[in-house]
Amino acid sequence: MSIDTFLVGTHDDPRPVHTVTVQGQEGDVQHRSLPNKTYKLGDSKSTFVQHEKTVIITDRFAHKVLMFSLETGWSTSVEDDMIVQPAGVSGWGILGSMFVCSLKTDSIVQLSARGEVVKAHSAGMRQPFAISVSIDGRHMVMSNNIKDKEPTIKLFRVNY
Repeated sequence: MSIDTFLVGTHDDPRPVHTVTVQGQEGDVQHRSLPNKTYKLGDSKSTFVQHEKTVIITDRFAHKVLMFSLETGWSTSVEDDMIVQPAGVSGWGILGSMFVCSLKTDSIVQLSARGEVVKAHSAGMRQPFAISVSIDGRHMVMSNNIKDKEPTIKLFRVNY
């Protein structure tokens, strides 16, 4: 979230995200619309998009991606036929794109900074589960569900 504060997803806690400083101090994320929902391990992933000051939370079994702007207070819930059991999520705020792993469609769904579905991309693997975009936004790495019989890690060049 900043040079000394990280966003951390939780499980078995009614607050789906916390902050943690490099000194080890825990804190709460302040947004009026954050869900008061307890997720089990693996049922939700989260990220913070620095340039947009936006918290992104996936809700795997509700088939939703939740977005919360800490700067403006805006929030939205994204649902689409291409988002089925969303897992990992990563964003690169300068161009406003967020990428969400859709486990059951074997795809990566690209979202705009406002939560519109831009495009679904084939992941080239079964059950994409974790994703990260490089700081410069030019590369993306993803892996699939570790329970899968074909564990895979792939690196992609991102073209906007």
